[in-house]
Amino acid sequence: LWKYDSLDRKLRHSHLPDKLKTWAVKKVSEINKIAENHWKSHYDPKIQTEQPGLLYRILKGEGKKAVIVVDALRYELSCELSLKRKANVQNKPILALTPTETPVGMGALFSSGEIEKILKDKRVLIVDKKTGKTLDSVPNREENLKELLTGVVIVEMDTTPPDVEKIVIKTGDIDSLGHEALISFYDRIMTELSKLTDELLERGYEVHFTSDHGFYLPVPGETVKQDKTVSYSSGIRYSLNSAKPEEGKYEQTGSSYILYANSGNVLKDYGGHFWHGGITYQEVI
Repeated sequence: LWKYDSLDRKLRHSHLPDKLKTWAVKKVSEINKIAENHWKSHYDPKIQTEQPGLLYRILKGEGKKAVIVVDALRYELSCELSLKRKANVQNKPILALTPTETPVGMGALFSSGEIEKILKDKRVLIVDKKTGKTLDSVPNREENLKELLTGVVIVEMDTTPPDVEKIVIKTGDIDSLGHEALISFYDRIMTELSKLTDELLERGYEVHFTSDHGFYLPVPGETVKQDKTVSYSSGIRYSLNSAKPEEGKYEQTGSSYILYANSGNVLKDYGGHFWHGGITYQEVI
């Protein structure tokens, strides 16, 4: 299935004639819709995932370990890693915690694994029950991991990684990018990540990639609608409700219910060219 997602993303950025590109995107989207229907039949956002505590579990192992955390790296992109060095490469899909937003996914990754979802100011956030910290900002998340793992170093990708035993390398935030900039970013970032991985392998590291969430590329003509649920707040891809929803995919957090939009919908006007926060497999895997 990931090959269709890859093809879809590349078609959007291709230089094919517009008429041909529109036809091709529609055909690929029809195949993805079949997969989406199977996903909706079996996926439940209440399912337990491996994402909480993932960095902690990797880094506490023996030997030199590097984890590269890429914003919105959906599964198909990880399959495009191209190394020059011989290495045992394994692509393991994991499910992101929902809603598929940065505060939730990054909070889960930088936690001990013992977490609780809370609502604060109509935002879904992660609390690490082991440290007692609310992981609602970059500094709080990084401090939390450093409290769990003495000696771990966290750096930006555009800096030279120091030669330490345990390291976390972060890429930039992609939420502010437009569609063309997003596609170009991923074309560039996968080349840069491949080069960085070769360098880290040469220095004796075991290298891991992970992400907070994926993203969904809407098809032209998909429905953008206002929230019609009885909600007290709505995000782009989900709404917060006091009463248990009568239909749809939802999960409970505290006394509220998070109701998720269907694949081709947003629950309020949104000018973005890529969506996350919802529960399509492109956002979750």
